[in-house]
Formats: sequence, C-alpha cells, structure tokens
Amino acid sequence: MHKNIEDFLVEVPEKDPLEYLNLKFDEKLLEPIFKKYDLVDFNKVNTQDFLKNLNVDKSVGVSDVVGGYNAAKSRLDLFAKKGFNDYQN
Repeated sequence: MHKNIEDFLVEVPEKDPLEYLNLKFDEKLLEPIFKKYDLVDFNKVNTQDFLKNLNVDKSVGVSDVVGGYNAAKSRLDLFAKKGFNDYQN
C-alpha cells in the first residue's frame, strides 16, 4: 500500500469549485442571430395568422397526453411501481 499510495491520493475539492469560473454571458454570441432573424413582438402579432403560416403538419391532431411536472412525476412513479419489473433480467 505504501508503494502505491501516491496513485490514490487526490486533492481535497474546493469548498465552492464554481467560484473561479467566469459565468458571464457573452452578448456577442447573439449578434449573428439578431442579424439573421428579426425580433418579433408577439403582443403585436395576430396569433391565429401566425399559427396558420407556420410550416408544420396541420393534420396532426391534439394529443391526449397530459404534460407538465405533475403528470411526468405520476408516470414515473407508476413506471417505478409496475413497469420497471419488465426490465429486470
């Protein structure tokens, strides 16, 4: 053990390891996007016209899947109780 101990020694982590990171957002990253696309004020947009002109498949019906955090949590809990057993072995 004494011969190999140096291989297993690691530095103690910093109390706040993210403290030294520069987390400021560089606004210059947005410049090419603003040059390519115009900003839209959706308060001034006719929503129905906007949706009508979207390039999406309008034959797709409304989904019966309920979204949101609570629905996702319920589905996960149900899977953990009943569905997970199908994956064992």
